[in-house]
Amino acid sequence: MQKNEISQEFLTIQSKVEARLTVKRSRFIASAAPVEHPEMAKNFIQEISSQYADATHNCFAYKLGVGDQAIFKISDAGEPSGTAGRPILQAIESKNLTNIAVVVTRYFGGIKLGIGGLIQAYSAAAMAVLNRAKIVKYYPKTLLKLIYPYTCTNAVNTAINRFKAAIINSCYDETVQMEIEIKRQDRESIIETLNDLSGGKVRVLY
Repeated sequence: MQKNEISQEFLTIQSKVEARLTVKRSRFIASAAPVEHPEMAKNFIQEISSQYADATHNCFAYKLGVGDQAIFKISDAGEPSGTAGRPILQAIESKNLTNIAVVVTRYFGGIKLGIGGLIQAYSAAAMAVLNRAKIVKYYPKTLLKLIYPYTCTNAVNTAINRFKAAIINSCYDETVQMEIEIKRQDRESIIETLNDLSGGKVRVLY
């Protein structure tokens, strides 16, 4: 599921992050990353599992999408059923996050934690890494293609700055052709602003 397939805003994390904690001599390393589709989540899980290939367990959960379109996957990776993957997913959901993968690595310290202890430990590790992450809001985006004379450059730049649009590409010939990315919710407003600032000289192709 690609980001641009999601039709509503959501919360995710900005970048990869890691947190560590020790519970009764067992070492837990929690790793989290933003992901856009299942393959990206699987690659991150494989990366962490390979990095800590000597660990006792590499448990994980990932979630993609929102509402009825949300998908998730969890793994206890050899821990008793329900003691690792589910608590990790619950930590993700408690923060209202999606498009995220979390792997919690465990190095067994010689003391058994029991079912309740494992659930608490994996939950704490997942929460620790999520608390360290920078949470960002993603807004659905759309593209606009503009054609305008050079005399409208200042007007276009003003609109781009006002709506925090991103220039995707541009072509300068007899006229300027520019493709910009904006928040979908701002589409009508930026078109109106472009018309007002340019006196209707900026054409929007799509």
